Parts: sequence; C-alpha cells; structure tokens
Amino acid sequence: MKDVLIFAIPAVVLWVIVLLIYLRKKSVDKKATEKVVGIVLSNRTYMVGSSDGASYGRVSLVEYTINGKQYKKEFQINQLIYFHRVPIGQKRGLPVNSKVELRYNPTNINQIFSAVDNQFGKNFMIFFFSVFALFFTLFPILFLLKEIGIYF
Repeated sequence: MKDVLIFAIPAVVLWVIVLLIYLRKKSVDKKATEKVVGIVLSNRTYMVGSSDGASYGRVSLVEYTINGKQYKKEFQINQLIYFHRVPIGQKRGLPVNSKVELRYNPTNINQIFSAVDNQFGKNFMIFFFSVFALFFTLFPILFLLKEIGIYF
C-alpha cells in the first residue's frame, strides 16, 4: 500500500497544478472580453541571472489606445512558429511597427495581455502537466492491481 501512496501523491499534486492553471486561464478569458490593437514601438533585451548562468529575455514596448487615451506598456510578446497550421514554438519579440492584438478587462484596464501569448503558453503548460499527471496516475493503479492479484 505504501507503493500506491508514494506514486499517488505526485499525481495528485500534478492534477492540482493542471486544475489551477486551467482555472486561472478560464478566469482571465472570462474577464478579458475587449480587444484592442497595439503597435510595437521598440524591443529591449534583458538579462536574468541565476546560479546556472544568465538567460536572456525580450520585451516589446507597445502603444495602444483605450477609450481615447493612449497607453504604453512593455509586454513579453511571443510570436508563434507554425508547422502546417500547428503551433510548435515561439519566437521572442515582434518586429518594430508590427501590430499586436491585446485583450483587456473593461472594468480594470490594467489587466491587459497579448492574445498571442494566451494561445500557446498556457495550453502547452496544461498539456505538459496533464501528460505527467496521467503518467504518475497509472503507477498507483498498477500497484493497486498488483496487490489485488491482477497482473499484466
């Protein structure tokens, strides 16, 4: 029975992570109902230092207009890479003067994000954690069947 618990705990944790990511995504989708098109003004590269070494990221300064008022905000916008209409990855940043679709919450315009990032990143994380959760869910079931006396 200890074998079942050892593998059941990581499976439960992974399923909880999947559920939290999914609920967060749905909450943002429900609130961010309005769309606006912004223009990329510039790109900036930044460095994130860690014990493993430095990694680099890229943010784009985007200008957009909501209710007649212009705003400028930095976003980490990732452009999708497609293989036969299937998104397989992301390029970081967009060319200057390119248009980007933004979604925002009309009751709180500070809650704004790129629609492109919403498409791929969270869906990929949900898929990734679901695969591992499913993998870890099979082990407790197999150990339980073994204890009952059913072998494969």
